[in-house]
Amino acid sequence: MKLSKEEKPVWKIDLIIINSILILSFFSSSLIYSQIPINGFCSFKEFRVNAGQIRFLPVDFNSDGWRDLIIFNGRDRSYSSQLWDKNKFTSPAAKYLSTSVYGFHLVGSNDSRRKRYAFISRKDREAGFLTFNKSGNISIQSRIKFDSYPSSIDAADVKRNGKAEILISGVSFKGLSIISEDKNKLKEIIIDPNNLYSSSLFFDLDYDGYMDIIAIDMLKNSAVLFYNDRAGNFRRARSLSLSSELKEFYVADFTNNGYDDLIFTNETGFEVFQGDSVSSFKKKISLKTPENPDKYVVMDFNGDGFNDVAYINLQSGNLYISFARSVNDFYHPIIYFQRKGIVDISAYVDRSGRKLALLDSNGKIYFVEKVTSAENLAIPLAIKPDVVGSFSDSNTRMKGLFFIDNENFRINFLLSGKNVFDFYFTQQLSKNYSSVVVDEVSKDQRNFYFYSKGDKVIEIIRANFARPQFSRKVLYANGQIYDLKITSDRLKDMQTIYVLSENGGKLFIESFDFRDFRYVNSGYAEIATDVELASLTFGLYKEIFFIKKSGEDFLLKKSIFNRKVQSEEIIVKKSASGKGNVYSDIASFEDGAINENTTAAWFYDKNNTDILFYIKSRPGGITLKDFYPAIGSMKYLDGENENSIFLYDRSKGKLKRIDITNFGRNIVVKDLFESKNINNYIVDRLNSKKEFLIYTDNSDNLLKMKHVK
Repeated sequence: MKLSKEEKPVWKIDLIIINSILILSFFSSSLIYSQIPINGFCSFKEFRVNAGQIRFLPVDFNSDGWRDLIIFNGRDRSYSSQLWDKNKFTSPAAKYLSTSVYGFHLVGSNDSRRKRYAFISRKDREAGFLTFNKSGNISIQSRIKFDSYPSSIDAADVKRNGKAEILISGVSFKGLSIISEDKNKLKEIIIDPNNLYSSSLFFDLDYDGYMDIIAIDMLKNSAVLFYNDRAGNFRRARSLSLSSELKEFYVADFTNNGYDDLIFTNETGFEVFQGDSVSSFKKKISLKTPENPDKYVVMDFNGDGFNDVAYINLQSGNLYISFARSVNDFYHPIIYFQRKGIVDISAYVDRSGRKLALLDSNGKIYFVEKVTSAENLAIPLAIKPDVVGSFSDSNTRMKGLFFIDNENFRINFLLSGKNVFDFYFTQQLSKNYSSVVVDEVSKDQRNFYFYSKGDKVIEIIRANFARPQFSRKVLYANGQIYDLKITSDRLKDMQTIYVLSENGGKLFIESFDFRDFRYVNSGYAEIATDVELASLTFGLYKEIFFIKKSGEDFLLKKSIFNRKVQSEEIIVKKSASGKGNVYSDIASFEDGAINENTTAAWFYDKNNTDILFYIKSRPGGITLKDFYPAIGSMKYLDGENENSIFLYDRSKGKLKRIDITNFGRNIVVKDLFESKNINNYIVDRLNSKKEFLIYTDNSDNLLKMKHVK
């Protein structure tokens, strides 16, 4: 917390770490492989606000059931209001106050339509009450001046007479005070003038319906409890020794046992004093986190009846959510996204459901909420998402998604249940990969094969999402990989991995046999020499397509392989224009609709791209003018009446769709989407007959879905 230039820190102390704490780690290996029921809480939205803001308040100031925004910069008396209107916020409206507001607290019940708040001004050394009108204008009803600087505020009806009192303390505030209303005026009642309390909260310690007080004594490094005599008079009762330097303090049912807990943060995570029927707080748990949780909120985000915790590290800008499994038990934390510049966090419920909101000082506000539709959806859940793909899920009509987080070397999975994306899984990878092949072995089991073209490593993850169980293998090809394909015998649980690789200027085909996910044997044979690119598909025998250069020409050739090369033929010859370099790519795809495979190759020369399609031993093709596909961007969608090839020009940001019917005789080219920020993508039918473009966006590091057909 940064002090204003007028105030000075009253005290600085070193805190002591004590032992005998029960450790519940977020990194328990038994939790890493569990499915986490996020229940669709992964929809991301962002909106523009004024830059340089440091605090915000979601408040429904026009009483329509939707939260609006009041945002403060913390440096002067200006603020802005933004109204939620038709699925978006209005532009910021600049407004001014007679005081610089630092903190708020709702007066009354936690009702989003209530518009009366208690406030403090650290800079102006004030506290009081304010209201909002339907336009978001703030009106200060009453205020009181101090001779020191408040930084902690809470409000409650301590006498149960319908009138709210304000609890004031702070790192530069003298003692502990309660502000009460008396005939439209405010008066200060000093509870303890002799100690320094960095923060304080109202809290019903003895569960008698009257609010007591808990305050953090900085000098003695303790939490001091003050009991309410039911007439609004407070007496100091006892104190609790604290174990380490605290940064945030909150009261909530963190452990989901029906009693309020005392929640603190330190450099390693959360320290929680567990509540019980007599508020003894004898049991303590320490919950470790990947990074220091600088700011956090507690709320049941996934709606399963257990409180979860969302927290941010201000330096890294990482947002985590740890979902509760049960009482005293949390799943492995999920990293949702990274935004350097986040300064404030809030959680609330309005007409659209549960929301997690974060303010970015760079001029944005972010929301995470429950997915309501797969159309035009943005999903976080990674720092730098790259390769994306889909796989069938036997337990739901909607396919599952996977995407690799390049920052953390992780593969993340999203599976649907009754709703969209109910479950999240994650697995560690040994490195990042550019390609993933999925083998759908049985009803619940999937094999994922990871590799990168030009590399030798093949990593395999076998996943059973129903149990859940995960197994891992790592193989090494003989040379640099061009292509990888899988054949499976589901009855015998037998898989064979076929790899086209280059070593010493020669193209090889090698195989790895697995049975019950155990390595059995392998094969290895030479195919050709001086190959530029190659792809593999399966017909009656193995068909290997490859591109090689012959003088100034490029040859697309096909080899039939059955234990050895049976035949080789030239499919097409591409003559270079002689002006500039020629670039090319090739890929082969399975076609279930016509029980035949499709091989596509393209050559970029002189600002044009010639595309060849080879279907049922019949070549055909088209030319795309002023279009340069990114190497590796060729994707395929197997349709009932037509099959589609997709190509992406990264420099122009254009994604084209090429629909092929009648075995390549009819070809239609369409512009599908335009963006220069596509990192990786697929086009697939996730449910019924709707087609979605699913891509990772390198401008905001989100996974995005767009309904395209």
